[in-house]
Amino acid sequence: MAEIGRMLWNAVRTDLPKTLVGIAVSALGFLLALGINHWSEQQKEKDVYHSMLTAVRSEATANRRILDSSYEKYFPEGIVVKEFSYSTVTQMFANPLFMKYAKSGDIETLNAYVRNLTLANGYRRVAETLKLQRPPGYDAWLNSVNDEWGGSLPALSTDIDRVINIRD
Repeated sequence: MAEIGRMLWNAVRTDLPKTLVGIAVSALGFLLALGINHWSEQQKEKDVYHSMLTAVRSEATANRRILDSSYEKYFPEGIVVKEFSYSTVTQMFANPLFMKYAKSGDIETLNAYVRNLTLANGYRRVAETLKLQRPPGYDAWLNSVNDEWGGSLPALSTDIDRVINIRD
């Protein structure tokens, strides 16, 4: 019985260091794999964020064209052919990944941009309705709306340029 105990002890004494090294190497490999996986996931998220930001800038570029070719060109006559679009930005605001990587200054810029686009579209709709329906006293209302509408266009132009120039 003592002989069996000695043999077991010798086996444990010689195999234990090898076993512990094997466990340590496996644990280190596992942790390294987790780290690489985490880094890879973050890179994928950042790539998606950059794609989202590209979509926002593209929409702003389209809005710049609308401002130049429709709003500023036809506003003096009170006719605006196309409204601004801001659906991409509002979708990004609802996306947790976009909000995770967006800088707070960029979010403020995008909020001002959406607010001013919404106002310009609203002024357009009200002015168009007043012109088409011509309710009593519509001239005073139309002048008031046009004054606000025209006054909002320079700020809108600045906001569009700021969004186009947001950097990753």
